[in-house]
Amino acid sequence: MLSPGKVNLMAQQVLLVSGFLGALGLAALVLTLESPRSFERKIWFWSAHSNFVAIIGFLSLVVALSVFCSLSMIHVGGGAYSEESVMMRFGLYNLFGAFSALMVAMPILIAPLSPWGGQVVATVEVVMLAIYLVVVRYSDRKQRAIVPK
Repeated sequence: MLSPGKVNLMAQQVLLVSGFLGALGLAALVLTLESPRSFERKIWFWSAHSNFVAIIGFLSLVVALSVFCSLSMIHVGGGAYSEESVMMRFGLYNLFGAFSALMVAMPILIAPLSPWGGQVVATVEVVMLAIYLVVVRYSDRKQRAIVPK
């Protein structure tokens, strides 16, 4: 456990990012619920209702995972848990899940307004995810340590 005067800066930065991501997801969710007709359009192979339900589901998942990430990072950032604790990993997994849900939600959110735009965003996301995984795989293990020891 950290001393009372010492805080975890990485956890505080993750807390800031998760708070911003949660606010962004909540704003998108509220705007989507305010004008459901805009997003109830048949896209690709989905019906209009399925598209709207998918948008609401993924945006709700972004908000929920961001909240749980924030809750765990408050404890780690305040010094109640160490950087190597399960609480830190729980928060990071929730943040990764929130980003993943947002990556899935973005093309679905854009597609009713611009079908080509949704496909371009989905393609760019897949390419960038592949590049990221290759970079992580071949980078030096000491440089990619998420939790410093």
